Amino acid sequence: MIIKSLIYTDVLWKSVSKYAHNCSWGAGKYLAKQMQENDFSDWERVFVAIDNDNIVISQQKYQ
Repeated sequence: MIIKSLIYTDVLWKSVSKYAHNCSWGAGKYLAKQMQENDFSDWERVFVAIDNDNIVISQQKYQ
């Protein structure tokens, strides 16, 4: 697994934006909107975990 830092010119930008829009995470649609509008400062980045060319998610239930 690798962690990638993305900016709007990155090849993964659109696929990560689409993933964020469709995920169950409450802030996903907001992140996707920011990504689609490139609403980031020049120093801000989106980070994504990738394993075998797939976006990695982790869901855990805590007791």
